[in-house]
Amino acid sequence: MNLGTFLSQVSWRDFVDVLLVAVVVYHLLKLIRGTRAASMLLGMVFVGALYWQARLEPDRSRQAALYRAAFRAGEGDWYALLASARLAAMGETPLPHYIKRETEPSDAERYQTIYAQHEGAVAAPTAGLHFSRELMKRMELKGIHFAGVTLHIGLGTFRPVEVEDLTKHKMDSEQVLITQEACAVVNKSKERKKNVCCVGTTTMRAIESSVSTDDRMKPYNGWTNKFIFPPYDFSIANRMITNFHMPESTLLMMVAAFGGYDNVINAYKVALKEKYRFYSYGDAMLILD
Repeated sequence: MNLGTFLSQVSWRDFVDVLLVAVVVYHLLKLIRGTRAASMLLGMVFVGALYWQARLEPDRSRQAALYRAAFRAGEGDWYALLASARLAAMGETPLPHYIKRETEPSDAERYQTIYAQHEGAVAAPTAGLHFSRELMKRMELKGIHFAGVTLHIGLGTFRPVEVEDLTKHKMDSEQVLITQEACAVVNKSKERKKNVCCVGTTTMRAIESSVSTDDRMKPYNGWTNKFIFPPYDFSIANRMITNFHMPESTLLMMVAAFGGYDNVINAYKVALKEKYRFYSYGDAMLILD
């Protein structure tokens, strides 16, 4: 499905023919294999330990430093701890809570993108799950180039928005890595006024977190708590592939900012009528400018 002033429904085998881009930017993050409970428990224990250490610390300056560390950890720094071999050894692929079945051995491969490299996510960047090696090869033969970026997806990405004033919603901080090589590929395409497609909302948040004053992508190794919602002017990509998201989610709000609220709501109505699959193992839409 593509959005603009019209809707069109296509299968993934026809996807390459309608994409019409020079560069595809995707997410290199690799899902951590470990139990859902272990992932959440580790974060809670870490933040709690810092908090109580601060409460018991007699030195005021050190106490303040510990409180700040606990606050940052609560924002998202603890996600870095999840990228450990210990969690991988503990158990299963952490499927989203709305998948009401036991984890299957095939999920270890299915719930991971084929180009995943950097461990550090509690959820897979699911828009990339649609890409097969065959599809990537067809794109390559059409002259499409690829650029990989990393954003360490945390649980806060999926926290619903519970405030009416969207400026008051607080995003968790997530670590971003954008290399000079990725920037060179993307910026070369933009200089030639070619189309750039972003695979997924978390990839979009990563690249929009490091933009120069002349709307070019900049190398970055740091943190972002960027929340994108309408109205918003996107600087890098003018195409986006994304799955169908949950109501009141930050992900859906970003999609509405990119595709236009009315267009996106219309597309979701069509998806519901046609019984499209939503969320992680679901269908996707290609949004064109």
